[in-house]
Amino acid sequence: LEVVQLIDVEHNIRCGSQILAEEMNATQDDLGRALRRYNGGPKCEFGGCAESEKHARAVLAILARDVRG
Repeated sequence: LEVVQLIDVEHNIRCGSQILAEEMNATQDDLGRALRRYNGGPKCEFGGCAESEKHARAVLAILARDVRG
C-alpha cells in the first residue's frame, strides 16, 4: 500500500472498511472495541488510550443518532 493510493477516496474507503472488518472479526463483532483497535491498535482494545476512547465514543454517538433518525 502506497501513500498515493490512500489519496484516492474510493481506495481509502475500501482499505478502511477492510481494516474495520478485520478488527470486528478480532473482537467478535464488538464495535466499541473494534473502533478502539482501528484508531489506536490492539493495545487500545480494552481502553487506556484517550484518543481511541474519544474516537470510539464519537463514532458510536453518530451511529446511535443515525439509527434513531
